[in-house]
Amino acid sequence: VSLFSVVDQSNNLMKLVEDRKSELPEAAYKNSIAISRFMRANAYFYLVRTFGAVPIIDKAGSAAQPKRNLVEDVYKFIKLDLEYAAANLSEKSLKKGYVNKTVAMGVLAKVHLTLHEYAECASLTQEIMGTQYSLIQEYGNLFSSPENNNSAESMFALQWKAIATEWGTQNTNQAYIVPNGTGITGGGDGWGVYLPSISLQEGFEPKDGRKKNTIMTDGDFYPELLKKEGGFRYKKILSSTAANFRKYIVGSAAERNDVFFMRTSQNTIILRYSDVLLMHAEAVLAGANSTADGSALKAFNEVRTRAGLPIKTVLTRDELFNERRIEFALEGQYFFDLKRRGLAEATAIISQQEVGFYSDDDRTVLVSRKITPTSDYFELPLPQSAIDTNPALLEPPVPFNFN
Repeated sequence: VSLFSVVDQSNNLMKLVEDRKSELPEAAYKNSIAISRFMRANAYFYLVRTFGAVPIIDKAGSAAQPKRNLVEDVYKFIKLDLEYAAANLSEKSLKKGYVNKTVAMGVLAKVHLTLHEYAECASLTQEIMGTQYSLIQEYGNLFSSPENNNSAESMFALQWKAIATEWGTQNTNQAYIVPNGTGITGGGDGWGVYLPSISLQEGFEPKDGRKKNTIMTDGDFYPELLKKEGGFRYKKILSSTAANFRKYIVGSAAERNDVFFMRTSQNTIILRYSDVLLMHAEAVLAGANSTADGSALKAFNEVRTRAGLPIKTVLTRDELFNERRIEFALEGQYFFDLKRRGLAEATAIISQQEVGFYSDDDRTVLVSRKITPTSDYFELPLPQSAIDTNPALLEPPVPFNFN
């Protein structure tokens, strides 16, 4: 519903701009249309990857009960929107946090990568690399430090603002991530609902600088949390998987003036520069098992160097995807990365992953659990509430009229 709300708002804005075109400077008109089409494309990119065939609503006031359109047409629609956005947005953001031409190119590159259109993706990422974005030195500042929102690495992010008396403007992640009973938030929230699987924990290489900023494991000390108590030391008894997430924990109202119950101002990053680098390496790899290509290795090793890991002289497919899993843990990328590998490969990978838990306080007695997904695991069913409202969603997808 929220994604179609974005589509609806985008279409409404475009109608408003079209109706008042004569009153607007040409640049303002094109920029408004480009932003609208960029946002609409992003909504559809999430929709099609999650649900498959969905209805294409291309203008305000469209039919109330539209049929679903072919997946290939949804992707064509997304590309057209992003190509327009890339051609008409300004070279650089008009204000901090605003989208620009390069951001549209970055999302378009990911669309091409999703469709295994490797040459197109490699060309776009090559054009982006080394221009206005770069990796920031402190990985943790991307997720747990609102003063570093819209950094040199952040390309497209949801902009949140914590206001004590308002709801809907804030990031609520911290409330669900903070280990239960630790008091890190300083309030009644902090429930430790999201837990890192044992499989994810095992994916980190020794001395990976991202680990402590991504997950809390036994003995990890965080001087920036619970400052008045001298810091916070994590104990594995706090979690049935012996670890909790660290990402998106900002702290308490005692440490910051922008933290309230279930509210922080931490941006949610949708696209960042390290993704462009790893997309480039994947596009050059182009579905092969390995590559020694210089540009792929340079991009890949830039991400590893920031993490404090040794560089690779040959890049394998498994190494690339594991790097993505670690780099973007808890950022909503892994499911789509698995799908991009193909269902057979994804199924084989998932079926080997340990997703069980420890049943004792010492966290040594493992209750093992492994899941072999079926094909329907990779595409979510349409919500029943949507079907109740529009039974036409159950009909076979039809071509979209692009004329």
